[in-house]
Amino acid sequence: MEEYPEEGDHVIVKVKNIERYGVFVDLVEYKKEGFVHVSKITSGWVKNIRSHVSEGQLRVASVLKVDREKQLIDLSMRKVSPTQEKRTMDDWKRQKHAMKVFNHACTTLGENFEESKKLLPPIEEKYGDLYTALETATLDGTNTFKDVQISENWKKVLVEEAQKSISKPSVEIRGTLTLQFYTSNGAEKIRELGDTVTTENVSVKYISAPDYLLTVTARDYITAEKFLSKAMKQIEETTKKNKGEYKFKRE
Repeated sequence: MEEYPEEGDHVIVKVKNIERYGVFVDLVEYKKEGFVHVSKITSGWVKNIRSHVSEGQLRVASVLKVDREKQLIDLSMRKVSPTQEKRTMDDWKRQKHAMKVFNHACTTLGENFEESKKLLPPIEEKYGDLYTALETATLDGTNTFKDVQISENWKKVLVEEAQKSISKPSVEIRGTLTLQFYTSNGAEKIRELGDTVTTENVSVKYISAPDYLLTVTARDYITAEKFLSKAMKQIEETTKKNKGEYKFKRE
């Protein structure tokens, strides 16, 4: 972590002191103090700062100015949109969780946590951040660290800790599948089709005739689209063979 953030960065802050003219905060990731002027708390006139912030609250702020000589960091909460705040907070929580898993790995191996941080740069260089690497390890095991210069013991323990503490990555595609068969055994054909299409990654659930909820889950959208394409091909072939019709509307 850099000693100071850069102007324009979004940072996690913890509200420390609230004054009439603004708020003093701690930059959680930098162990520095910053200041948010009352005019930068929110858009519009602020009658009571405490209506917008409270001591101990975690927020996301945008860095306006950094004066390293005076050790001053000016911040703005007003410039951070709700979407930016959620994304920044989620990323911070992910990385905090990842470091907790890494610390557990250090304990298991009997290694010093601070000294072991030297292993992180090659992992982050390949995956962008530690959490993504650990998330990948839940699926790919030690192959995740195949090209990373760390010992086999570290690879093994990181995978074990990841699989205990990190949820497997997944995405979902959902939509309404409308099925109709114009034969006396149409209901039976629909059940057979549902059984054929349903796999570990694809599910078909009844909503109300003639609609069904089709859900595809996978580790990423490219893979999910492949599963969906295969399912739709099976549905098309079966309905055509049995003189039926289908329609799929994605959510």
